[in-house]
Amino acid sequence: MHELAISETICKIIEKEAKNRNMEKVRTAKLKIGVMNAFQRENLDLCLKDYAKNPLMAEMQFVIEEVPVKLECTKCNHNFTDDRFADHDFAHKVAHAPALYLPPACPTCKCESIKLISGNEMKLVSIEA
Repeated sequence: MHELAISETICKIIEKEAKNRNMEKVRTAKLKIGVMNAFQRENLDLCLKDYAKNPLMAEMQFVIEEVPVKLECTKCNHNFTDDRFADHDFAHKVAHAPALYLPPACPTCKCESIKLISGNEMKLVSIEA
């Protein structure tokens, strides 16, 4: 389950940052998670709540921004999204084998030289005490 691994990683980072900043309780954690991580929002919410039983994080609210997969053509610089990630099965397969991900060709010029701009991040944006 991706959500368990994601929540564990996030909560460990929050705990470390809170201790470094001498925070007694963390009230809010803002996250950006790319859809390439193949998470289901409801499952992630449950895992975060379960993992965050630490008194430091017991009352913490998570604000999660889902980041779509955005691509850019290296030939014409056209930016576009990969809508295949709306299919959770597709996202799940990519999450297990990211090296096998083949972005679609540019819809403008049909070039196949595409670079990933966003969609695979997992960032703790901020924590508030």
